[in-house]
Amino acid sequence: MPTKLRRPLVLMYHGFTAAADPLPGCSDPHELLLPIRRLEEQLTHLRDRGYEFLDVAGYLRALERPVRRRRVLVTIDDGMRSVGELAAPVLQAHGVPSVLFVSVGLVTGAGEPPADEVVKPDGPLLSADELQALPATGMELGVHGWDHSSLVGADVDALRLATAEARSQLTDLTGTTPRAFAYPYGWHDERAAAAVRDSGFDVGFSLYNGSGRHAIDRVDVKPGDTLTAFRVKCVPGYRSIWRASRRVPAVSRAARTLTWRRG
Repeated sequence: MPTKLRRPLVLMYHGFTAAADPLPGCSDPHELLLPIRRLEEQLTHLRDRGYEFLDVAGYLRALERPVRRRRVLVTIDDGMRSVGELAAPVLQAHGVPSVLFVSVGLVTGAGEPPADEVVKPDGPLLSADELQALPATGMELGVHGWDHSSLVGADVDALRLATAEARSQLTDLTGTTPRAFAYPYGWHDERAAAAVRDSGFDVGFSLYNGSGRHAIDRVDVKPGDTLTAFRVKCVPGYRSIWRASRRVPAVSRAARTLTWRRG
C-alpha cells in the first residue's frame, strides 16, 4: 500500500535545564524546562527513524511539495537564555537547524509583559547580543509578538506592533529579516492571522488550532514526556486525535503566569 504524502512535523519547545530529570512542579510549574539530555534522546530517535531536519526555508518548500518521507522542523518559543546556553550547542552538534521565536519588546526593554501575566522561567531572556550570535549556530530567529500579549481580540494598533513593527525591529536588532511568526500562547483569531500574513511573514505557527499557512499547529513537547510519549506525539494524525478528543489543554494568560526577566 503506498505511503501517504506527509506534512512535516513541527515540534515546539520552550526552555531547557541541565538537570537529569524534569524539575519538580514548584520549580517549573508550567512544564517549560526540558532536560537537555531528553532533547538529545529525541533528536537521536528522530534521526534513527529517518527524519530529515528542516530549516525554515526547507519547511516552506515542503509546504509546496509534500513527499512521503519523514521531515521535521524544530521550533522554540520565548527566548530563554537556556536556549543559547544548552539547546543551541546540542542542536548544532547534531546538525539540526531550528527557529527561535522572541518577543521583541521584551528583548529591547521597550515593552513589558501584560500586567496579569506573572511568568517565571528558570533564568533570564537572551539579550540582543546573544540573539545576534544564534544564526551562526543554525538557529533562525522569528517573531513571538511584541510583549507576549495574546493577539486574540487585539485592536489594530496592537496587531501592528506585534507583527509588522516587531518584524522591523527584530531586523534592525539582529541584521536578519524574520520569515516566521509564532502566536503568544499559541492562539490566534482571523484578524491576527491576517495581520501576520499582511506583515510579510512567510509562515505562522499556532498550537492546536491550526488554520492555514499563517496558523499552522505544532506538537508541544513537555519535560515529562518519556521517549515513548514523544514517539506517540510524532505519529501522523496526533494533533487531529487531540482535537477530536476535546482534550486539548487550555493555553491562556492565566494558565501561563511567568515573570519575564531580561538578561
